[in-house]
Amino acid sequence: MYYKSIVFGFSVVIVVIIIHQIPVYLLLQSFGVTEGIANILDKTILNLIVSLLALNEIKKRRLWKTAGLSFKIIKSPYLYIVLLFYLFIFTGGFSSIKLIPSHQLNSSLVLLFLIKSLTVGILEEVVFRGLIQGNIIKAFQTERNGVMISVILSGLFIWCSAYNKHWARLYYVQ
Repeated sequence: MYYKSIVFGFSVVIVVIIIHQIPVYLLLQSFGVTEGIANILDKTILNLIVSLLALNEIKKRRLWKTAGLSFKIIKSPYLYIVLLFYLFIFTGGFSSIKLIPSHQLNSSLVLLFLIKSLTVGILEEVVFRGLIQGNIIKAFQTERNGVMISVILSGLFIWCSAYNKHWARLYYVQ
């Protein structure tokens, strides 16, 4: 049972990488969207698709509470507003903005960067904490140190994916 949850985690990471290889930006550019905006929209759309697929899988596997994704736990949604600036900086917001000429920058574009940055955070939480870690916790729940083992294993998944050049495409527009 334990190995199945670990294989499942690796499988999820591989599927996410494959989905993020879909060149949505080319379709957007064929409709006349500029390269920089098409790249931002590409990542945003693919992040949302992966997040929705992961949420569906979490629902099927009944992992909401196990993964800590229950909305009843959130004391105040205003606490998360502080994270918006952090997400923008550390999810490639500034590296992406270099692709767009300064005369095209406006408030709607900044909003688009913010949305892209939020989708990266949502994807990470839903895929890693929700689906992968929740599944591992469920598999190891009868073990004496099951939660600790689960956190370490899911941390290894995050660490491995952070150093994968394909996974990095989730964070930065190319």
